[in-house]
Amino acid sequence: KQDTVVPPQIRKLAFPLRLARHVISPMVNQSELAFRMLCRQHGATLGYSPMYLSERFASDAKYRQAVFTTCAEDRPLIVQFAGNNPQTLVQAARHVECQCDAVDLNLGCPQDIAKNGHYGAFLMDEWDTIHTLVSTMSRELQVPVCCKIRIFADPEHTVRYARMLEAAGCALLAIHGRTREQRNREPADWDTIKQVCEAVRIPVIVNGNIRVYADIDRCLQHTGATGVMSAHTLLHNPALFSGAEACPLRLAAEYIDWCGRHMPSSVMIVRKHLFHILTDLFHLNTDLYDELFTSPDLPSLTAILARLQHRQDHKLHSQQPRANGRPRKLTPDGRLAPPAI
Repeated sequence: KQDTVVPPQIRKLAFPLRLARHVISPMVNQSELAFRMLCRQHGATLGYSPMYLSERFASDAKYRQAVFTTCAEDRPLIVQFAGNNPQTLVQAARHVECQCDAVDLNLGCPQDIAKNGHYGAFLMDEWDTIHTLVSTMSRELQVPVCCKIRIFADPEHTVRYARMLEAAGCALLAIHGRTREQRNREPADWDTIKQVCEAVRIPVIVNGNIRVYADIDRCLQHTGATGVMSAHTLLHNPALFSGAEACPLRLAAEYIDWCGRHMPSSVMIVRKHLFHILTDLFHLNTDLYDELFTSPDLPSLTAILARLQHRQDHKLHSQQPRANGRPRKLTPDGRLAPPAI
């Protein structure tokens, strides 16, 4: 890096944020408190809230109460907002700045809703506007301001973009290594992110191509980034950051338990998480899949998990090797025990 002087906005950034390695991506209606706590239980070191629309969050108290929840153990936490008006973003962030460690400006959403609302990745060509948004938020808020962006096709243009954000007051940069037009089936560009890491002095978090635990070290070694962020993979495996094999049914039960303590704003959120975690099992149990998306509450969803578990237990029992017509037992390390004489 060309300059070792610490940018002033870094001083606002708490050390857990500067050193965050395993990061829960902001996901609309999916990175809510219960899911964040499940991921933290399994190795996540930083969580992002879902994306909130700044205009509604600033003006609608019922909306704020319904969608934003946190707890003492939910730290460090970054709350993400989308919008294109600096004062509206500041007003929205002031409602949560005492309950989080930083706020994030969404500059990466590529969906049609962002195009229609003129926010997210559809601001990335308007650098004067973005500079005003970031500098105003950085100046007027007590907590640091972070940005989540996508890359440009030209790596040098991406580097200039990152430097502009740093100069505007961005304290931490999360980079999705795909362009606005690319989708997840295309590989993320770690080479461009490496150039950004070499050019800026603020922490950089990489989003993209983290499919298994081994990808984390590969990514950090390749890019020099501070940490990695996961969305799609984490939805299917909330224990990704633990590096351990985890039973999907156990993860689903743990998620239900967290929902019992911190119920999401809609049962649909719970259903979607259970489907992601148990996709393979629901493909084999389509009757229970149909019930999943009509279940009205946690007890009925818990009952579905119990039925899935029963079927799995029965399947394992029926497939267990036998000796003299009786099931062979397993040793503690999972091997077949010697047959009884």
